[in-house]
Amino acid sequence: MKLHIVMPSFRWWNLLTIKANIEWAVRDLSKINWDILVFRDLYDNFPDFVLKKLKESWINIIPVKNTPKGLDICYDKLNQYAEMGPDINDRYYILCDDDMVLKDIDVLAEKMTSEVLIISMKRGSFEKKRVFFRRVSHPITTLIACPENMRIGYVGNGMYILAGNVLKENRFNAGSHVADGEFIIKAAAKYRTEYAPDSYAVFNAYMDGRWDIKDISKEIK
Repeated sequence: MKLHIVMPSFRWWNLLTIKANIEWAVRDLSKINWDILVFRDLYDNFPDFVLKKLKESWINIIPVKNTPKGLDICYDKLNQYAEMGPDINDRYYILCDDDMVLKDIDVLAEKMTSEVLIISMKRGSFEKKRVFFRRVSHPITTLIACPENMRIGYVGNGMYILAGNVLKENRFNAGSHVADGEFIIKAAAKYRTEYAPDSYAVFNAYMDGRWDIKDISKEIK
């Protein structure tokens, strides 16, 4: 079993922090690939010290074409990745933004018995009273993995692991701003799906005003 963490990215300055988080969060790095999707012109201008530290056997930086005007960059990059041909035999894929933390995601993938696994997502230190200096675009609430929450606004990228055939056979509507929810709702209705409500992704882990950094490791189970 090989799990791919597929991450459209433009914030190269987050990548070394993400690498450290993955090394902390994944028990066996030999069982994963971190696939970083970046535009070719950005890749050509990566700082040398970043490229040097990302030269690991489990890390793939994948240059992709620029997104046509009118399409969402993230979803277009994921479609380009799907067109490259996911391995349908033994690999699983989690699609997530370049500001998420995922604990023990390799262990979850190994235990999958279905083609789709939905996990929960924590979106901030919402239970504590604090002053937020930056306006956030999503509520600081927890999205729980369950059939009742398979609706727009309650499920999206970072919350699901897919078997390779699911990614190979489906595409995102890159013209929609809620394409991640639309994608997984349709996939869950079409393929065998299971839920892991007590496992969490951490959303916007590096955003000011959403998290107290010391809370992140406490929030992940």
